[in-house]
Parts: sequence; C-alpha cells; structure tokens
Amino acid sequence: MSRSWILVMLLFGVVALKSCSSLRQNDPNEKVMSFINDFRSNLSATEDVIKAQFQVSAVANVSEEGIMRAIRIMQNADQAKDSITCVINFDAPAITQESGDIRVDFTAQFTSVDRNNMLQKEAQFTLWLSNIQGRLVITNIDAMSFYNGYQGAVFELQTMKYRERDLASRKIFFDQARMLQQTYDTVIWYTQYNDSIYYYVVNGEWQNFFMVDNGERSTSAKMGLVGESGRVIVPPAYDLVGTISFETENVVEVKKDNLVGHFAMDGKEIAPAVYEWIIPYAQDGIYALVKKDSEIGWLDNSYVHHAGFPSDEAKKYIDEFGYLDKNIEISYTTMPTAEVIDVNYMGRGIVVPPTYFVQAGVLNEIISDIYTGENSFGWGGIEKIETEGSMFEKISDKFSALLVMLNDHYLEGREGFYQRTNLTFVDDQHQLTTSFTMPSGKISFNRIDSTLMEVRLSREGESNRYEGEMEDDQWDVPFYQYFRIENGSVTQLKSRRSYRFTEFVRIDSSYLAGTFHIWDEESGTVKTQDFPFTQSLEWMRNEILADYGYDFADPETKKHFSYYEWYKPTHSSYGDIYGLMSETDLHNLQFLEKIIGTLDVKQPS
Repeated sequence: MSRSWILVMLLFGVVALKSCSSLRQNDPNEKVMSFINDFRSNLSATEDVIKAQFQVSAVANVSEEGIMRAIRIMQNADQAKDSITCVINFDAPAITQESGDIRVDFTAQFTSVDRNNMLQKEAQFTLWLSNIQGRLVITNIDAMSFYNGYQGAVFELQTMKYRERDLASRKIFFDQARMLQQTYDTVIWYTQYNDSIYYYVVNGEWQNFFMVDNGERSTSAKMGLVGESGRVIVPPAYDLVGTISFETENVVEVKKDNLVGHFAMDGKEIAPAVYEWIIPYAQDGIYALVKKDSEIGWLDNSYVHHAGFPSDEAKKYIDEFGYLDKNIEISYTTMPTAEVIDVNYMGRGIVVPPTYFVQAGVLNEIISDIYTGENSFGWGGIEKIETEGSMFEKISDKFSALLVMLNDHYLEGREGFYQRTNLTFVDDQHQLTTSFTMPSGKISFNRIDSTLMEVRLSREGESNRYEGEMEDDQWDVPFYQYFRIENGSVTQLKSRRSYRFTEFVRIDSSYLAGTFHIWDEESGTVKTQDFPFTQSLEWMRNEILADYGYDFADPETKKHFSYYEWYKPTHSSYGDIYGLMSETDLHNLQFLEKIIGTLDVKQPS
C-alpha cells in the first residue's frame, strides 16, 4: 500500500470521526425539535393527549389549571379568541442545557383580529424538558410572562375599542366645540341638561388646574356658558360658572371677584354677582337668603333684594347652618356633570358646587373625576359623593363646631369605606374659621385648659383603615386632634405622632380605656381586650422617644423611624433626653413605662 494512499485513508477517517462527532452533538437538538413539532401538532389533539406530555412535579409550583390556561391561549381557544390571535414561533426556539434538563424558550406574538384596531405584542414562555424512561417530557413551564402579555394585549385592545366607542359618542360635542372656538378662545367643558347640550366657554388662557399635578389657576381667563346653537346663557365675564341646577332647577351660579350671582337658563341674570353667598330658601315667597357687604338679606320670587331676615326661622336656618343639614348626592345620575373636551379626559366628570358649600369647607370649589358612565382609561374615579346631614354644637363661649358627614364612593371600592367628617369652627359672629377633615365616627370635644381644645374620634369595633390611622395593626384606638383657641382664632396643632395625645396632654388611664381589637396572624383570628395591646403601648412610648432623637437598640424600630426625615438618632440613653423633654412628655413617658413594665416588656434601651 502506497504511502499516499495511507494518508488519504487517515484523512478520510478524521473527517468521518468529525462528522460522527457533529452528528452526536446535533442529535439532542434534533430530538428536542422533534418533541417540539409533536407538541405543536398535539395542540389540536384531545386534552388527555396534551396532558400526557407533562410530568410537572409539585416542586415546580405549577397547577394543572395553570398549564391548561396557557394551552388554551396557544390554541386560540381562550375567551378573547375573537379579538386576539396567538402565534408561537415553534421553528426557532432557543435550546440550552441547564443542570441536566433542557430549557426551551419560545417567542409568542399576539395580534388583534380587527384590522381597524391594530395591535401587536410579544411575550416569552419557557418549557423545561427531561428524558424520563427514554422519552422527553415537560417537567416545568414558566408561562407567567406569556399569560401576562396576553392579558395585557386583551386589556389594551379592549381599551382601544372603548376609547373608539367613547370618542364616537362624543364626536358631535367635540365637533360643535371646535365650531364655537371660532367665537371664543377656548371651549373647556360640555354638559347635558334637559335634553340640551351646553358648553363652558372661556376668553383668555385656561388650564384644568384641578386635574393635573401642580396646576396653576389662570387669573385672566373669563368663563361663560352657551347653548349648542351658540346662544349665550352666561356671558364670558366670570371667574367660574357652576354646575347647572345643582340645587335650584334652571339656575346656574356664577362667581366673580369672590362674589356670586345667579343666571336662569334662558339667559336672564336674576341676581348680579354682588353677594358673598346665595342660599336657596324657597319658602313663603322667598327665593333665597343672601349676604351682601357683610349684611344678611333675602331675595323674593321676583329677585328683589330686602335687608334683614324674613323670619325667625330663616335666621335660625342661617345661624345654625341648617342649609348644610341635608342629604345631597353628587353623581352623574343626579346632576348635569360636565366633561372636559379632550379625548384624554373622557369619562371624568366635573361638578362645581355652590359657593356656600365651599366656604363651609364641605366641598372643593371644583370636584373632578366624577364617573360619567363610560370609562375607557382604567382609572378608578368617584361613583358618587353623599352628604349625610350636619351637627352644630357649642364648644366654648366664643366658638361652636359644625360637623358635616360625607361618604365618598369610589368605583370598585367598599361601600362606606371612605366615610369622613368635615369639622369647621364657627365664631360667635357666625363666621366660619378653621376647617379640618377627619374620619367618621363618634366625635366629642374636651376643653383641656383655657386655650387647648381636644377633639376625640372613637370608632369602636371598626376595622376599616383610614388616612392617619395608627402605625400598628390595632384598630379602634381613638383618634385625637388638638386646637389652640386664643385671640379670637382657632389653630390646628401639628404633630408628628400617630398618638397625638401623648404630646399635648398629661395622659391618665382614661386615654387607655375601651374595647380594642387586633388581627393575630399566628392564629388567624381577631383578638379583643379592654386595654390597648402591648404593641400599641410600645408605639406610644417609642414615638415620644423618637421625637427627642432616641437611638433605638432594636433595629426594626430604628429602621421604621429612619424613614422620616425629622428623625435624628443622637441619644442612646434615657438620661440623655430627660432634660430635653417637656413636662408633658416626661410624665407620659414615665406613665407608659410603668404600664409596659407590668406587662413584662423589655425597654428599648
């Protein structure tokens, strides 16, 4: 055999060996691709055939229902099949070896069926394969991104369709607004009243400041109200035009230079904007009670002004704020809610209540985000706001308290969860002074000394969470607020503490009396006792210490207070801060320590 022939044979052997080696390296992928092709074909098979491809262990934390939910999306058999199609790239998956298993990553594309609302989204899902008894099976699946991507596409497409629907229903109003803008600088809102459409028009620069963060109100814009034909109801000469027929049919309030007037919906000015407030009365030939140049008067049914009160009953109605003792529902079903003429604000209604509600601190000057029945943007919105009457109580020789209860109902919110009480102090001249909003409940007043007023709110047995609630998990601990009454004025006292009474009064056992509840995670039950729970007492103490910069040894307590910019841990012992404390704080700290000590609780030092 010649030498050259031997070289040829050796070369052939090397090539053959490399080919065999390459084949062996590709064999696993070919086997995986064969499995993937079978998996794709089996998507149209019976459910039993599909499930037979899986041997998912409990460790994988994937339920059979979760697997089949993903399969139904791959089959285009989900409930949104008529809107969204799913196409998976089975031909070019990413295949990698991972701890003895085979990981296969797929890309799926979701496409809208309706070509008028084009939508395309991509998502990933992963299968892990193992060789069990000579065949590949799926031992795990990660389809969370896949499922979330699908649900996101369905929601986005639904939003697009709702937006198209909402825009179509408003097109005539938007078109009319564009025509009116040939006459006015801006048409900002529209509303429907008695089967007619009305537009809020503005000359000057206007911004819906109440619907954006840090919005600034224009001082130059002048507002008016016109009908759909362009007929002027209110000329554009006012700072604000109210909600039509808020309380009085066919009447709208106008505001200019902090004075108010009334227009009838036929365009007639029935009361010029010269009054501090106009309160409907509708008794014995009286149209309204009014205040002008700090003097009370009234308008008769011919809108003629008369000085003084028309009767003792009318005087009581004003002096005791009887006009707030009524149940009013603010919603798009009870009054002509306005909408911004902007596709980005569709479904977000606007109500402008009468000035006397605003002056009493009961309602905002402009209430936005009232749900108007069509919501294509997924925001919550307010379903309705209800006032539930008022209380008027004398609390000192100089001041009385006006309490108005309100209910805020948000979409998908729990009924009654957003109850609140508006507290306004009224001086002996019946002038409204300080207003404060607090959660609803039983409210009582306690004069601590000649200048300090304590307001106590108790909510026994309630587990709802309120803004300003305690930091611990206990509920129905009374909520306290404090006010300084001196020199003819009322000032709300600020506090960094949840348990405010520890800062302003020398507490005794009366502040710790009641029935208290707490949710116990370990037992999964509500615990009840007639004394605050240990964690609440500790929290009262810790708030006092934190106020003076105490450096807590417990890392969790220190971590919590470290979230507050005011907390500066500079003192590591009680002795360091005793000399810094007020007499009230020192008394309260020692009082709480004695109680906590009897409960065998370790001191934070």
